[in-house]
Amino acid sequence: PVYLDDVLLSRQFTTLGPQLSDVFVRTATFATDKTGRALAYVVTDGGRNTPAQLVEIDVDSGTRTRSVNLNAGSPAGSWASTTAADGTVYVASFQPGMLWSYQPGAAKATRLAVIPSAQVPFALAAGPGGVVYIGGYPDGIVYRYVPGRSGVIPYINARKLTGQQYVRSLAVDGTTRTLYV
Repeated sequence: PVYLDDVLLSRQFTTLGPQLSDVFVRTATFATDKTGRALAYVVTDGGRNTPAQLVEIDVDSGTRTRSVNLNAGSPAGSWASTTAADGTVYVASFQPGMLWSYQPGAAKATRLAVIPSAQVPFALAAGPGGVVYIGGYPDGIVYRYVPGRSGVIPYINARKLTGQQYVRSLAVDGTTRTLYV
């Protein structure tokens, strides 16, 4: 039972902070640093005043070793990340759509390109020579980023080929230079 003597009533409101907070992760990829240490990279969602974070985790100890802001326009998060053969970590963020690269051990991520505004990237694959493929929703188009060129360019219209407006997975065979959608 609760008695009136146990309750403090006042005219002032007291801010107690958020009732609930969480970290939402939609994507993960794995890499190694220069010493060969196994690392996991996850992207946590951002919020109104907090940008999404690329979080580096030491796989052996399970500890967070670094967090990097993905802060251009305060992206909400990411559905897609991948690690290239050279160890570069790529992330495709949404709201707004951007392609990022990160070198393990670096202090910050680098924004490489803006992804068309209506596109929500769900799939990412790294190919030879730093080429990155991005697929998503709602247009069903696979975009390609080529280092040294400006932005991303439409590469394959999967919607016209399959009737599907989602591209949910991509893979590149580096030997045959084949892209699987």
